[in-house]
Amino acid sequence: MSSGPSRPSRELVERASREILRILSPSQLRRDPDALAPFGRDDSDAGEFPPDLLVFAESTRDVSHVLRICQEL
Repeated sequence: MSSGPSRPSRELVERASREILRILSPSQLRRDPDALAPFGRDDSDAGEFPPDLLVFAESTRDVSHVLRICQEL
């Protein structure tokens, strides 16, 4: 039985964070558990799956940069 999708390594999350902060401001990136927790659940009964990072994109360009970083890692 599968335990669900695997989580990225801490090192990979750190690399992503550093790369994102090269483009976005620190106020656009959250990593603290209190900020992440509300985004890890929905109305389903699938469980809680908090994100590793939370990005507050302010433009489509921000979204493109973040997606490119994630794809390259």
